[in-house]
Amino acid sequence: MADLNIAEATVEAFVNTDTPRSKVTLGNPASMGHYCYFAMDGGTDADYTYPFDFSISGDFTIVINATAQNLPAATTIDVSVQGSVDGDNWVDLHLDVIDGVAIDETLAIGIYDYDAKGRMPKMRLELTAASNESNETIVVGIVPQ
Repeated sequence: MADLNIAEATVEAFVNTDTPRSKVTLGNPASMGHYCYFAMDGGTDADYTYPFDFSISGDFTIVINATAQNLPAATTIDVSVQGSVDGDNWVDLHLDVIDGVAIDETLAIGIYDYDAKGRMPKMRLELTAASNESNETIVVGIVPQ
Protein backbone atom coordinates (compact mmCIF):
# COMPACT_ATOMS: atom_id res chain seq x y z
CA MET A 1 0.00 0.00 0.00
CA ALA A 2 1.42 3.38 -0.98
CA ASP A 3 0.33 6.77 0.32
CA LEU A 4 -0.43 9.36 -2.35
CA ASN A 5 -1.70 12.85 -1.69
CA ILE A 6 -4.57 13.96 -3.89
CA ALA A 7 -6.20 17.36 -3.53
CA GLU A 8 -6.70 17.85 0.19
CA ALA A 9 -7.16 14.19 0.98
CA THR A 10 -4.79 11.43 1.90
CA VAL A 11 -5.04 8.75 -0.72
CA GLU A 12 -4.15 5.11 -0.58
CA ALA A 13 -3.41 2.97 -3.61
CA PHE A 14 -3.86 -0.76 -3.23
CA VAL A 15 -2.24 -3.58 -5.18
CA ASN A 16 -3.39 -7.16 -5.46
CA THR A 17 -1.33 -9.14 -2.94
CA ASP A 18 -1.84 -12.32 -5.01
CA THR A 19 0.24 -10.85 -7.85
CA PRO A 20 3.98 -11.52 -7.71
CA ARG A 21 5.88 -8.39 -6.65
CA SER A 22 7.90 -8.36 -9.87
CA LYS A 23 4.69 -7.64 -11.80
CA VAL A 24 3.49 -4.77 -9.59
CA THR A 25 5.93 -2.04 -10.52
CA LEU A 26 4.66 1.47 -11.08
CA GLY A 27 3.78 2.15 -14.69
CA ASN A 28 3.96 -1.55 -15.59
CA PRO A 29 1.09 -2.63 -17.88
CA ALA A 30 1.00 -5.95 -15.97
CA SER A 31 -0.37 -4.09 -12.93
CA MET A 32 -4.08 -3.48 -12.48
CA GLY A 33 -3.64 0.30 -12.36
CA HIS A 34 -3.38 3.07 -9.82
CA TYR A 35 -6.45 3.80 -7.67
CA CYS A 36 -7.04 6.36 -4.97
CA TYR A 37 -9.72 8.07 -2.93
CA PHE A 38 -10.55 11.63 -4.01
CA ALA A 39 -12.45 13.93 -1.64
CA MET A 40 -14.60 16.29 -3.69
CA ASP A 41 -14.95 19.65 -1.95
CA GLY A 42 -18.63 20.34 -2.65
CA GLY A 43 -17.99 23.26 -5.01
CA THR A 44 -17.70 23.85 -8.74
CA ASP A 45 -14.13 25.17 -8.65
CA ALA A 46 -11.44 22.98 -10.18
CA ASP A 47 -9.76 20.46 -7.90
CA TYR A 48 -6.39 18.91 -8.71
CA THR A 49 -4.61 15.71 -7.90
CA TYR A 50 -1.02 15.86 -6.85
CA PRO A 51 1.37 14.87 -9.67
CA PHE A 52 1.33 11.18 -10.52
CA ASP A 53 4.02 9.22 -8.67
CA PHE A 54 4.28 6.71 -11.51
CA SER A 55 5.57 7.04 -15.06
CA ILE A 56 3.37 7.39 -18.12
CA SER A 57 4.63 5.43 -21.12
CA GLY A 58 1.50 5.00 -23.24
CA ASP A 59 -2.26 5.42 -23.39
CA PHE A 60 -4.17 5.16 -20.13
CA THR A 61 -7.78 4.92 -19.03
CA ILE A 62 -9.16 7.35 -16.46
CA VAL A 63 -11.96 5.96 -14.28
CA ILE A 64 -13.97 8.40 -12.15
CA ASN A 65 -16.22 7.07 -9.34
CA ALA A 66 -14.83 3.60 -10.02
CA THR A 67 -17.10 2.01 -7.39
CA ALA A 68 -20.23 3.66 -8.88
CA GLN A 69 -21.02 5.19 -5.50
CA ASN A 70 -24.50 6.61 -4.94
CA LEU A 71 -23.84 10.34 -4.54
CA PRO A 72 -26.36 12.60 -2.74
CA ALA A 73 -26.63 14.82 -5.85
CA ALA A 74 -26.70 13.98 -9.55
CA THR A 75 -23.13 15.25 -9.95
CA THR A 76 -21.71 15.77 -13.42
CA ILE A 77 -17.97 16.10 -13.83
CA ASP A 78 -15.34 17.42 -16.23
CA VAL A 79 -11.86 15.87 -16.12
CA SER A 80 -8.74 17.18 -17.87
CA VAL A 81 -5.17 15.87 -17.94
CA GLN A 82 -2.54 18.49 -17.19
CA GLY A 83 1.23 18.52 -17.52
CA SER A 84 4.11 20.58 -16.18
CA VAL A 85 7.86 20.77 -16.53
CA ASP A 86 8.49 22.34 -13.11
CA GLY A 87 5.41 21.43 -11.03
CA ASP A 88 4.33 25.08 -10.78
CA ASN A 89 3.19 26.01 -14.28
CA TRP A 90 0.51 23.63 -15.60
CA VAL A 91 -0.95 23.34 -19.11
CA ASP A 92 -3.85 21.27 -20.40
CA LEU A 93 -2.63 18.25 -22.33
CA HIS A 94 -6.16 16.92 -22.89
CA LEU A 95 -8.93 19.34 -21.99
CA ASP A 96 -12.19 17.64 -20.95
CA VAL A 97 -11.14 14.05 -21.60
CA ILE A 98 -14.36 13.44 -19.63
CA ASP A 99 -16.88 16.21 -20.33
CA GLY A 100 -20.03 16.77 -18.28
CA VAL A 101 -20.66 13.10 -17.50
CA ALA A 102 -23.04 12.15 -14.68
CA ILE A 103 -21.29 10.08 -11.99
CA ASP A 104 -24.17 9.34 -9.59
CA GLU A 105 -24.36 5.55 -9.20
CA THR A 106 -22.23 5.14 -12.30
CA LEU A 107 -18.65 5.58 -13.38
CA ALA A 108 -17.18 7.83 -16.04
CA ILE A 109 -14.37 6.67 -18.33
CA GLY A 110 -11.99 8.60 -20.56
CA ILE A 111 -8.99 7.49 -22.61
CA TYR A 112 -5.80 9.55 -22.69
CA ASP A 113 -4.15 9.26 -26.13
CA TYR A 114 -0.42 9.29 -25.45
CA ASP A 115 0.60 9.51 -29.13
CA ALA A 116 -1.70 12.47 -29.86
CA LYS A 117 -1.31 14.38 -26.57
CA GLY A 118 2.19 13.48 -25.36
CA ARG A 119 3.56 13.55 -21.84
CA MET A 120 5.42 15.88 -19.53
CA PRO A 121 7.71 15.25 -16.55
CA LYS A 122 4.85 15.95 -14.14
CA MET A 123 1.23 15.06 -14.85
CA ARG A 124 -2.01 15.33 -12.86
CA LEU A 125 -5.79 15.35 -13.24
CA GLU A 126 -8.06 18.37 -12.94
CA LEU A 127 -11.56 17.45 -11.73
CA THR A 128 -14.36 20.01 -11.87
CA ALA A 129 -17.94 19.35 -10.80
CA ALA A 130 -19.96 20.75 -13.70
CA SER A 131 -23.28 20.62 -11.82
CA ASN A 132 -24.92 19.29 -8.67
CA GLU A 133 -21.63 19.31 -6.80
CA SER A 134 -21.08 16.89 -3.96
CA ASN A 135 -18.66 16.75 -1.05
CA GLU A 136 -18.40 12.95 -1.13
CA THR A 137 -15.26 10.86 -1.52
CA ILE A 138 -14.99 8.87 -4.73
CA VAL A 139 -12.48 6.41 -6.16
CA VAL A 140 -10.36 7.60 -9.10
CA GLY A 141 -8.32 5.19 -11.21
CA ILE A 142 -5.56 5.44 -13.80
CA VAL A 143 -5.19 2.19 -15.72
CA PRO A 144 -2.27 1.80 -18.17
CA GLN A 145 -3.21 0.16 -21.48
